[in-house]
Amino acid sequence: MRRQLAAVDDPRIGRRVLQETAHTVGPYVWRLLPEPDRERLRRHFRLATSVASPMVPVNAAALLRLFESGQLTMVAGVRKIEAVEGVFRVRGEGGDLNADVVVNAVNPPPQAVPRAAEPLVTSLLADGLAALHPSGGLVAAGPRLHVVGDMAGGGPFITSGIPGVAAAGARTVRGLLATHTG
Repeated sequence: MRRQLAAVDDPRIGRRVLQETAHTVGPYVWRLLPEPDRERLRRHFRLATSVASPMVPVNAAALLRLFESGQLTMVAGVRKIEAVEGVFRVRGEGGDLNADVVVNAVNPPPQAVPRAAEPLVTSLLADGLAALHPSGGLVAAGPRLHVVGDMAGGGPFITSGIPGVAAAGARTVRGLLATHTG
């Protein structure tokens, strides 16, 4: 976080150009890459997204202050969280930690199915309306179902956040309108 915060005001534009390029040109380049190159990039997904889409600076600065003051602690390898005597006991790789507040800040892997969407996805798969993409995510099996965002199988390497998802949704709507009003 310190390194990313220090780079925010860096007068050299290379990092900003890389970030902008990853989101604007990246989706087009991704489709042109052979599968072995895509697989190589997938193995470095977390690193690539941290460079292309760093945390919003004001949020990173606030988190850093909380870490430095000891008000916030990160626990790796959490196996269990339980309520014990008015606090939470977090059982992780490094032992147990008691906390007043626990925040789950783990991002799901790309193309993961959110737990709340599992019944919908299961029914779509069972009815043959969708299929699982070999590299993860969901692919519509016909023209009436569309999957947009991180859950879209065969989609871009990096989903560009809300603006990118909104643009993909707008493209879907334009396609539907063209199909049903033509």
